[in-house]
Amino acid sequence: MPEKYGKRNSIYRRFRRWTDNGVFDRIEKYLQSQAVSKKEVMPLALDSTSIKMHPDGCVRKKKGPQSIGKSRGGWTTKIHSVVADESTPLVRSLSAGDSPEGQKLMEAIPQEISKGKVLLMDKAYE
Repeated sequence: MPEKYGKRNSIYRRFRRWTDNGVFDRIEKYLQSQAVSKKEVMPLALDSTSIKMHPDGCVRKKKGPQSIGKSRGGWTTKIHSVVADESTPLVRSLSAGDSPEGQKLMEAIPQEISKGKVLLMDKAYE
């Protein structure tokens, strides 16, 4: 972490405080409302990325918001997201390992946003 951002512990405490107070949830709701107000018919995109866990962080299998599971590459958490464009996330979820989450995410997209739009996704979501 660059020194200009302050001490690591202070950044972590601020992040936890914002998470506990729902700051990130409010930001996400605002971005979703901006997507509803956009008139252009842009396709939505569904994709994911895996985050490899350090061996020290894999003491046990977790479910829910801190999902950790076994995949082909070791212990991982997978972040799945549906986005309207590069700056407008719509829905997201975490899964343990290589769990498929596409169907749940497609059902979670607000109808006023998804109506009449194409959903782009890669081969993993077939």
